[in-house]
Amino acid sequence: MDFSEANFDPVLVSIACVFAVCAIYLLFLRNSVMWGFLCILALVAVGIIMLYPEYRFVPQ
Repeated sequence: MDFSEANFDPVLVSIACVFAVCAIYLLFLRNSVMWGFLCILALVAVGIIMLYPEYRFVPQ
């Protein structure tokens, strides 16, 4: 996989970190599985946006 065209925007990285911390907190400390997996799905979505910036839904 080529990361040369990845968009490591600081805002997206910080959002990914927030979702990762929330997923760890909800899955392991609160035992709230549904919300933890929703955070993991959101983390995957942010990762896809970072790796494939041409698939954003932002008009250019």
